[in-house]
Amino acid sequence: MSLFSQHQLSLTLAQVLLAWALLHQTSVFAQEDRQTLVDQIEQVDDALLSVSDDLTKTQAEAQAISAQIESIERSMNQLQASIQREQLALQDHEQALEVTLAQINSAQATLQDQQDAIGELLRALWLTRDNNRVKLLLSQEDPASLARYLVFHAQLAEQQTTALTELKQVLTELDTAEQTQRQLQAKRASSLNALRQQREALAKDQSERTALLRSLASLEQSLLSQQQALLQDRESLQTLIDEIDISKSQAGRNKVAPITDYQKSLKWPTSATIKHRFNSVRNNELRWQGVLFNNALNDPVTSIYHGQVVFADWLRGYGLLVIIDHGDDYMSLYAHNNALLVAEGDWVDTGTAIAQAGNTGGQTQPGLYFEIRQRGIPQNPAQWCR
Repeated sequence: MSLFSQHQLSLTLAQVLLAWALLHQTSVFAQEDRQTLVDQIEQVDDALLSVSDDLTKTQAEAQAISAQIESIERSMNQLQASIQREQLALQDHEQALEVTLAQINSAQATLQDQQDAIGELLRALWLTRDNNRVKLLLSQEDPASLARYLVFHAQLAEQQTTALTELKQVLTELDTAEQTQRQLQAKRASSLNALRQQREALAKDQSERTALLRSLASLEQSLLSQQQALLQDRESLQTLIDEIDISKSQAGRNKVAPITDYQKSLKWPTSATIKHRFNSVRNNELRWQGVLFNNALNDPVTSIYHGQVVFADWLRGYGLLVIIDHGDDYMSLYAHNNALLVAEGDWVDTGTAIAQAGNTGGQTQPGLYFEIRQRGIPQNPAQWCR
């Protein structure tokens, strides 16, 4: 996105000076400089259009991401319901498997008892059979009675053998049921694990898109702030143009001697000591374009010469600022004031109190910043004031 830099996004001191330098020029020259401000408004309009386009795209993208997050959260809700169903089904299979295993254990115990009983019966039958044969040979018992006895035991053994066979069949069926239950249990466990993995993937996607949405919200706020700053700057530029137009129709100022007649004899705007002089190093490669005084809070600030106040307002980087037009393309600037005592359009004389010193505009200590400019070019105040 191609936008103005920070210093271009707000009115600069040079723009203010340029506007008010037009107050007493010829109509042709004023019209040319007025066109410069009109061109600047067009640049601001272009920047506004670019910011608006980016803002629209950002809002559309944020809306799309919000819709995707909604879809993800709905899917996560459905997955959670499926996970709960799978968990309940898995619990049912586990309970059924426990019942089957209990039945298997019971059948195995019964089978063992049956096998033991048959074994005992067969051994008893075998022993009885041998003994009764001996008794039959010795004619000690009735043969018919003995035969009935042997047939009864034989039938009992056959019935127990049949029961044993049926019990084995039950065990085989229970083993098959156990295998089926375990297979279903493994299938449910695998399905449950797959659902949980899907939920984790969706949760990760949700987290990433939520972070992106927060980033887009931050970008949207930044674009809105830039848009607001551009609108304010456009309004300020338009105000300057309007006031230039008004100034052309106002009556001329009182006739006084030009400020150049008093060069090197003007009084400083404050009695405070100088902290930084004109053209001294400010920071890195920058130098002071005026003079910075060590002031106490609310020290009086006075005009160095007769003139008209052309700016009395807050300006970024300068705080509460007063600019006085002294004619012949000369202006004086008084910045970082705590209070302004004049308004735009006021006429002041030499020594008129115009402000009270302060630390507005981002200063940490109170102090008056003072400049003299000719057609916007900084002059050394020490060559004018004593």
